[in-house]
Amino acid sequence: MRVNSSVIVLIGAISYGIPASVFKLATNSGVLPANLLVAQVCCAALILMLINLLRQQKRSFQLSHLNRSKLFLSGLAMASTNSFYFASLQYVSVTVSAVLLMQSVWIAMLLGLIFKRNIPSRYQIWSVVLIMIGTVLATQLLSSDLSLSWIGVLLGFGSAIAYAGTIMATNAVAKEADPIQRATYVSFGASFFLLLFWGYKLDFQNIGVTLHWAPVIAIFTAVLPLICFSKGMPALSPSLGGILSSIELPSAIIFAYLLLGEKISLLQVIGILIILFAIILPNIVVVISKKRLI
Repeated sequence: MRVNSSVIVLIGAISYGIPASVFKLATNSGVLPANLLVAQVCCAALILMLINLLRQQKRSFQLSHLNRSKLFLSGLAMASTNSFYFASLQYVSVTVSAVLLMQSVWIAMLLGLIFKRNIPSRYQIWSVVLIMIGTVLATQLLSSDLSLSWIGVLLGFGSAIAYAGTIMATNAVAKEADPIQRATYVSFGASFFLLLFWGYKLDFQNIGVTLHWAPVIAIFTAVLPLICFSKGMPALSPSLGGILSSIELPSAIIFAYLLLGEKISLLQVIGILIILFAIILPNIVVVISKKRLI
């Protein structure tokens, strides 16, 4: 069960590496960031609501009003993640934004320790160390040519804190409910908070080109991640969930190379491979431990 849940979370994290490059393409084509932020989450909410309605007869668990409210409020974490992450892209590259977002790995582990008393195993701690080493290599942070905007760095770090909150929320709220049902309420909450944050900056004259890009970003930044996290995270600890979600970084770098033409050096490839090994390590340990018990 844990291995299946890990694969599901990995799919969600990989999909979350795609929107940054698409967001850059969209803004380069004239789409306003505020329009895109709000429109992509609202599109995600509508897509999830439609899926939820089509599957209504298959649900056996009914959410209470309290759980619906909790899921709606947990949309604040998702709205904050998207706001900080996509805002940071205005100041730094996709690669740097992705590495800052990946600080959620140790933040999620710390939050799990504080709020849920989840003590990480030595293998999970080693995974975090390896991820940090791989991150430094993958983002070329030691390069003398790298120049950073402090505004972009602060926004990127804010996205990491919010992303860790998203991991915690999807790990804890209404765990027994249908994943798509949970994701629908979270997406409506995120839409509400994004409208609250960015509504004053919306330009309705720009709506045509916005709707050209919004559904594509919605699928990869909200629909797939929310369904995958809602399905897989409850079966994992926040520490392991944070580790698995770090595959978003190599995913973002690879898609930045494919879609934007950002160069990938040998050191970046080595960093990506280290991160992938760090992600696989805790799951290898789980499989080996199960075999020993049989």
